[in-house]
Amino acid sequence: MIIFIGGVGRSGTHMVGRLLATHKRIDVRLESGVSFDSLAKLASNPYISSLERLLRKSIILFDLFRYYLKRGWVVEKTHSSLWSADFLFKFYPKSKMIIVERDVFSVLASMKVHKGVNTWYDILPQNRINPFLGIDRENVDIFERSDVLYKYFVKWKSHIDRGRELKHKYPDNILIVDYEGVVLKHQETIEAICSFLNLEIADLNYADLSDKSLNKWEGVFSKEDIIFIKKIINEGKNIR
Repeated sequence: MIIFIGGVGRSGTHMVGRLLATHKRIDVRLESGVSFDSLAKLASNPYISSLERLLRKSIILFDLFRYYLKRGWVVEKTHSSLWSADFLFKFYPKSKMIIVERDVFSVLASMKVHKGVNTWYDILPQNRINPFLGIDRENVDIFERSDVLYKYFVKWKSHIDRGRELKHKYPDNILIVDYEGVVLKHQETIEAICSFLNLEIADLNYADLSDKSLNKWEGVFSKEDIIFIKKIINEGKNIR
């Protein structure tokens, strides 16, 4: 079986990947292999040429199939994979995808302190519609000059919306878990994942979890930041 783990960056997809890696039957690829680069490229840049898109899809299919033949149970932990779900399920209809959600404050705080997050805004145009960044018809004209916290928020929301859309479209292929549930309701989450994947519960465990991560965001944001984020949440993405 091929299992994908997706979600917005900094949401805990690595944690879920490490959890699955504790199972004796599963081989986990944490953003490794040639498929990672191609999945990220397909998700982040909707304006690549048709030829490059076809080439990258072919690379992904070949790489995953080659690995699947060797291992049998493969987890592809590439958080941007949810943007390629339609294509992936078309060619691997029995594959599964676990989508990770996380509290908006925690995600935005992690984005703020993680240098790699801002790289996307350096390499991708900010004046063209791009669902991966959260740029749509409503905000494309102002996105580039918007506050960075606004940019982080709409990226988070775009991924949340995409994940829930996929769950509605592919209910048997998608499981949504939340970071907080993995930490606070560890056993319950493990049981849900094992039931979804038809795995033995006893073979899946990840003890290196701490609820301290749930409140880390409080030391990252100023009072003004928190007020601004709350306004965005309460009034939608129209506040820049």
